Amino acid sequence: MSNKTAKKRADKKKQETRKAAKKRENPSGSGGLARKVKRKAFAGARKKFMKDFKSSMANFKKQVKCAECNRQPAEGENIDGWHINKESENIDLICTSCYTKEESEETNENSIKL
Repeated sequence: MSNKTAKKRADKKKQETRKAAKKRENPSGSGGLARKVKRKAFAGARKKFMKDFKSSMANFKKQVKCAECNRQPAEGENIDGWHINKESENIDLICTSCYTKEESEETNENSIKL
């Protein structure tokens, strides 16, 4: 038998010994339990986050209203078209109907000045 073959056999035996020692340290099934507990904790945390997020968004939706007429957006109405009152320090939204009224009044005032 050559030295290479003897060395390969010795290395293989060492690897098998290491694997057997690891199996004795971590019997099968013990790692799965830890993963299961982590997964349950993560799922619970995600569920709690989503519940809190939904309730905070519901509260936020209740606060959204027009600064001029106090009208809340209709169900499914997109508020992207609403304008922000730049003169205010807060973020005041102005609905499209109120904004067009203000815009037409400003136009009338500008035409009167000319």
